Amino acid sequence: GAFSGRGKTSLVFLEGIQDSSKYCETLENFLLPCASRIGGESWVLQQDNAPIHCSKVTKDWFAANNVRLLPWPARSPDLNPIENVWGQMVRKVYGNGRTFSSHAELKIAIQSAWNQVSQSSLENLLASMNKRCVEVVAMKGRTIDY
Repeated sequence: GAFSGRGKTSLVFLEGIQDSSKYCETLENFLLPCASRIGGESWVLQQDNAPIHCSKVTKDWFAANNVRLLPWPARSPDLNPIENVWGQMVRKVYGNGRTFSSHAELKIAIQSAWNQVSQSSLENLLASMNKRCVEVVAMKGRTIDY
């Protein structure tokens, strides 16, 4: 899943372990087709420095597909607002000690939680970014409470 101030993508359930090639395939099949719709013509991708995000295969794919990346320091607190979305979803999916009897049941709950993430909630997360970055600088790069 991905989002911007203009909307969010469909949620995609990935199978198996993602390597660089699978990551590029996921981006090509699920992000590129809707990136301009949710990010505008000059969209920029924000991601962390996970090994599959910064491998040579992935960097070459970004270059070949004209994907612009938000520069991200090698060691930084996780300020990617999608992490906040995942946290909200986890609380909805597993709230009150809820458990699931099947993969299918869990996927339905996850999809429902994704569908419930409001555009105003996404906009609030994005609006908080300036303040969060200032707090990280004030903390000299250490983790902040978000």
